[in-house]
Amino acid sequence: MSLPNPADLIRQMAVDLRAHLARRGITEPRFIGIRTGGVWVAQALQAEMADSSPLGTLDVSFYRDDFSQNGLHPQVRPSELPFEVEGQHLVLIDDVLMSGRTIRAALNELFDYGRPASVTLVCLLDLDAGELP
Repeated sequence: MSLPNPADLIRQMAVDLRAHLARRGITEPRFIGIRTGGVWVAQALQAEMADSSPLGTLDVSFYRDDFSQNGLHPQVRPSELPFEVEGQHLVLIDDVLMSGRTIRAALNELFDYGRPASVTLVCLLDLDAGELP
């Protein structure tokens, strides 16, 4: 079995996300990529959707429940959210969903910035769903 083509996945993600946002009446979503893999997916998704709004980035290293076991990764960088979180409709983007631990850490960090109106999760691949061999 071959690996999926990322460009095709991004294109389909954009179609599905547009439909989701339209159904919910969300006209100005705020995009946030989770470091490291989620940032490039978020950039590609924004480009595919012709969205030029500022991109937020999260580094969830300090929020992970396994931080004390794994220690600090040498490439930890600060999170950057160039917009308010409070009351915003956020699109949280990562490259891979496996156990959900990174997503949980990202939500914990986001709520330290404020309470969003909604959070939509977008992942390139859901390994728990068996998308890869």
